[in-house]
Amino acid sequence: MLKLVLIFFMIANMAFADSILKKTITDPEVLQTIATYLTDFKNFEKGLLIPEACRLTTLDPANQVDEKSKKCAEKYQKLMKTGNLDINIFFGYEDSEFTNFPVDVTERLSLIEFLTRPCDPNKANVKLCGFIRGEDDAEFLHRYVTMPDGSQKRVNLHIYGASMGTDDTSNRDSIYQKIQSGRLTALYSLMVQHQNIVFYAGHSRDGGGPDFTPAVKTANGEVDYAWYRKNRPGVKRLVEDLKKRTDQDLLLGFFSCDSKKNFKKDIKKVSSAKAAFSTRIVEGNETTYGLMTMMNNLMNFSCENAFAKKNQPFVTDF
Repeated sequence: MLKLVLIFFMIANMAFADSILKKTITDPEVLQTIATYLTDFKNFEKGLLIPEACRLTTLDPANQVDEKSKKCAEKYQKLMKTGNLDINIFFGYEDSEFTNFPVDVTERLSLIEFLTRPCDPNKANVKLCGFIRGEDDAEFLHRYVTMPDGSQKRVNLHIYGASMGTDDTSNRDSIYQKIQSGRLTALYSLMVQHQNIVFYAGHSRDGGGPDFTPAVKTANGEVDYAWYRKNRPGVKRLVEDLKKRTDQDLLLGFFSCDSKKNFKKDIKKVSSAKAAFSTRIVEGNETTYGLMTMMNNLMNFSCENAFAKKNQPFVTDF
C-alpha cells in the first residue's frame, strides 16, 4: 500500500511540474527544435508500415495457426497481465554539449504532441496517434487499438521527463531539479520492479546510466566519464531492481548510446527479461525513432522484429 501511495504522490507532483514547464517555455531555440522534431517524426513515420502477415489476429495462443505466432501471442499475454498494454517511457536528464537546454525537454514534449494528433484512417497499422492526454496527470496518455478479430485493447502510456526546466545552468542550482531527479530515479526503480514494459531514453553516461540527474562534471566543466565508469550508479541500481522482481515477464528498452555494450552484460547476469539495446552512438532523433518503432510494433501486436530492415542502430530479442 505504501508503494502505491508513493507512486501516486510522484506522478501527481511530476504532472504539476510538467504543467509549469509547458507554460514557461519561451526560448525561441527550444520552440523551433520542437517544431523541427514534429516534422522529422512525420517523415520517419512513413516507413513504419508492418506486414499484415506479421500481426496477431488474436492474443489467444490456442488460436494461432503456427508455432511462431503461438510464441508471439504468449509474449504479449505475459506483458498484458492487466488486460491492457501498459508502456512506461522515462526520458533521462539529457544535458547537451551543443545547447544549454536539456534536450529531453524537446524530445518528450514533441513526442507527446505527436502522439495526440488525429489518426489517418488510411494508415490503420500506424498507431502513433490518437492518444488522449490525462486530465489530472499531464504525463499520462491513453488510446484504444482494434485487433483484426474486432476486440479492443487499451494502451496506457506514461511518459516521464527528468528535466525540471529548459535551462541546464538553472536546473543545476535548483532544489526543484534535485527533487525531480530523485523522484524519477525512485519511480524508474519501482517500475522496473513491478511493471512489464519500461523504456529508458537518455544518456548512457559511458556505463553510468540510466541517469535522471544533471551530469557529474570535472573541474573544467566537462562530463566526468571516468567517474561514471568507476562508480556506475545507474546500472548498479538497475541490477538490484531486477533482482527484486518476482517474475521475468518484462520488456526493457535502452535507447541511449552504445547501451548494448554498456548495460546488456550486467542485465543478463541477473535477468532473462527481453530488451532492446543500441549498437552504437545514437545521434539526433534516433533515440525517439527507436521508441516510436518499438511502440508501434507493440500496438500492432506484431511478431516482426521491431528493427528488422528499419536501418536503425537498435537490436531486440523480443
